[in-house]
Amino acid sequence: MIKWLILLSILLVEICPLAAQERVDSICCCHRESPPRFALKTNLLYWAAFAVNAEAELYFKDRWSLNLDWQYAWWSNRSKHKYYRIAAISPELRYWFASKENFRGHFGGFYLGTGLYEFMAKPSHGIQGEFFIAGGLTYGYMFRLGRRLRMELSLGVGYLMTEYRQYHWDRGCYVYEKTQRYSYFGPTKAKVSLVWPLNWFKRKPRIEM
Repeated sequence: MIKWLILLSILLVEICPLAAQERVDSICCCHRESPPRFALKTNLLYWAAFAVNAEAELYFKDRWSLNLDWQYAWWSNRSKHKYYRIAAISPELRYWFASKENFRGHFGGFYLGTGLYEFMAKPSHGIQGEFFIAGGLTYGYMFRLGRRLRMELSLGVGYLMTEYRQYHWDRGCYVYEKTQRYSYFGPTKAKVSLVWPLNWFKRKPRIEM
């Protein structure tokens, strides 16, 4: 009987540390840093067109994210009657085809956009858009540039509708000519964006007992 008690004590001494170590390992695994769910971005193509712009994207569910981009340019030269003005905003719902890593791989999306604009390159002709509305589908790819930066390449194809006023400069004032509507189907947006993923809005780790 004493031999059996000694053997049982030895087994308990060996098993209990192993169970405790497995529990610690599981807790450590659960506390690993969660993948980034939020990113700040900027489109280099808009900067090439002298338009200030910024984007933000948030994963709200596995493989699903919401992107919001904003652009603004308000340049004018009254002495030469030249105007380049645009203010626009566009939300986009995205589905990521790869789920191993956030903000990486191929994605497809659906976008909407709206804004206002004004263009005048010479005194004889100018247009002022009260609004435009656009919507369509996007397809893109995102890849790593380094540890902290990524690059997004994407193209949006859809329908755009706008209404604008046509005018010209004559004898010290701008003269209204007419109001027209214009619609278009084809590429409506393109992006070559720098992406900076951040660990804001990260999920709380789960501790499995």
